[in-house]
Amino acid sequence: RSGLGRTPLHDAAIDGRPRSVKLLLDGGARPNLRDARGRTPLHFASAGSGEIARRRPRARRSAAVAAYDAALKALLAAGADPNVPDAHGWRALHRAVIGSRPAAVKDIPPS
Repeated sequence: RSGLGRTPLHDAAIDGRPRSVKLLLDGGARPNLRDARGRTPLHFASAGSGEIARRRPRARRSAAVAAYDAALKALLAAGADPNVPDAHGWRALHRAVIGSRPAAVKDIPPS
C-alpha cells in the first residue's frame, strides 16, 4: 500500500487502466479495500478521474471515458460493493454523478 493506503488496484482504477484492473482482480486483488480516506477502487473508476479526462484532447476523451467504464464494469463483476461509503459518506454513485459520468450512473446498481 502507498502512504495514502492505496493498493495497485486503486492506482489502476485512478488511471483508468481496465486491463490492469482485470489482471489484478484475476490475481486476487480485493475490490473493496479502502484507502486512508475510505475510498475503494470503485469510487475512482466511478468518478472517472473527470479532471484528467477533461484535460485530454477531445479526440482522446472518449477513449479515456471508455477505459474508466470498462474498469468500473470489471470491478462490479468482481464483486465491488457500490454501497461502501467513503470518509465523507459518498458512495460510487455519488462520485459518478459529481464526475458527470452518465454511463457510470447507469451501470452502478441502486442501493
